[in-house]
Amino acid sequence: MKKYPLYILVCLLVLFSCKEQKDNQEQFTKQHIKIILDSIGEQKIIACFNEDNSLSVLELENKERKIVRKLIFRIGYPIFSDSLVYVKTNQFKSSRTNTIYFIKDSSVISINYVKIIHPSSNWQGQTPWAQPYVNTYKRLDIKTR
Repeated sequence: MKKYPLYILVCLLVLFSCKEQKDNQEQFTKQHIKIILDSIGEQKIIACFNEDNSLSVLELENKERKIVRKLIFRIGYPIFSDSLVYVKTNQFKSSRTNTIYFIKDSSVISINYVKIIHPSSNWQGQTPWAQPYVNTYKRLDIKTR
């Protein structure tokens, strides 16, 4: 009978330590951001912003073809890359994630379109639709220059 209170105490300590580690995740400091941006090259960078515990950098890959590469840096993970296509001035689209990025002076607005399928679409006549999710991120490349 005395094992159960001890077991509960150990479980609570483990859960508390996991939450503490989650709250203390490493973030990119201004120094880290500056090093990353300097390694890419100032003339190639379109925008830099924090997105979902990662650092996203939009880099001009090919000026003639107007192709932009999105590099995603996350501590402890390899660099993820996505190609974006030029839509119009300061607007780029990712066909991989169905996301559009609008580059503003001090922010980046991303609109992610998620396809929603009604569970009973086959027999009620409802068709799938795209639900937009809008996020606004503060640009970090302005402060570091």
